[in-house]
Order: sequence, then C-alpha cells, then structure tokens
Amino acid sequence: MTSERIRGKVAIVTGASGGIGKEIALMFARDGARVVLSARNVPALEQTAHELKKEGCEVLVVPAEVTSEADMRTLVGRTQAAFQRVDIVVSCAGVYIRSAVRDLTMDTIRRCMDVNYYGTVHLIRAVLPVMLAQRSGHIVAISSVDGKKGLPPDAAYVASKFAVTGFMDVLRQELRGTGVFASTIFPERVDTPMIKTLKLSP
Repeated sequence: MTSERIRGKVAIVTGASGGIGKEIALMFARDGARVVLSARNVPALEQTAHELKKEGCEVLVVPAEVTSEADMRTLVGRTQAAFQRVDIVVSCAGVYIRSAVRDLTMDTIRRCMDVNYYGTVHLIRAVLPVMLAQRSGHIVAISSVDGKKGLPPDAAYVASKFAVTGFMDVLRQELRGTGVFASTIFPERVDTPMIKTLKLSP
C-alpha cells in the first residue's frame, strides 16, 4: 500500500505496545491513517499512542487480550463506534518460547497456540463480518519465516506460526471477489523486546 492509499484509513494493530507492532503503527500514523492500538501492556501502549499523536495521528487506545474472544469483539466494536468502519487489521501480538521438544510442557504449547494462532483467529472472526458488509478491507497476519520452515528448538512457536500460515492461506482464497483481502507477512529474525533475553548466533 502506498501512503495515499492508507491516508484516512482506519487501522487496528494488535501487539502495538512494542516491537514490530509499534513500528507498523508508527508507519500508519506517518502515512495519515487513523490508528487503533491494542495490547496488554497499558503504559507501553500509552507511550506508543503519545508517539503517534506527535505525528498528528488520530489515535484510539483499546487495551485487550488477544486470547479473549470477547476482548477482540470489544476491540472491533469500539473501533466501529469511534470511526464507523475498519479498513485494515494487523494481527501482530505474539509470544516466542524456545524449548526442545523433550522439555516442552503442554502449558507452554498451549500458550504459544493461544496467543500466536488463536489470538489471530479471534481478531479475524471479530472483524470479518464488518469487512464483508463493507465489501472492503485488508487483514494482515504477522507470521514468521518459522511459519514456513521449522528450526530447533522452536517447536511450539513454529507450530503456532505454521497454523497461522495455513489459516491465512485458506482465508485469502475464500475472500476472492469479496473486496476484502488477506496477507501474511513472514519476517526473519528481528531485534525486538520479544527476543532481548536470548543469546542468538548472528
């Protein structure tokens, strides 16, 4: 999308309190979008909002947990109430857990799936009826290169990102002709707070 295509659009970004989500939100702000910020970390979310407002952006802050269907419905509902439409959603909230398969617990696996996969699904299910009724919109999921090729010791994370990849691939095909579009982004390793405690080889 060019800045002219984004100007004036209403964009929801989850995981907007830091990392890739924050940078995407800032990009939207600089391109003239109206931005809805969502995450669990309220102080960090407010800091992001402050930075966007310095760019002259109209901002709505909606703290929410992506693992909650109700929270995602509230996020979309509050966006509609404020702006009467939703043009773009970016599912960027995520958790990264490293563990060899032999050491994984079911709680760890479920946590990865709940945030990375079901968090994306909850957001899409909440916004899709709105976009289909508008006959316009763009759904973007931030996956990972790990959603294409698994690398050890990231089995739980990889599984969740493969799930996002498959879900979005089907969604993209189902949306053909509706005016609504779906894109999946596959970042490589990115220097974000998510991996700040890890010792990683260059």
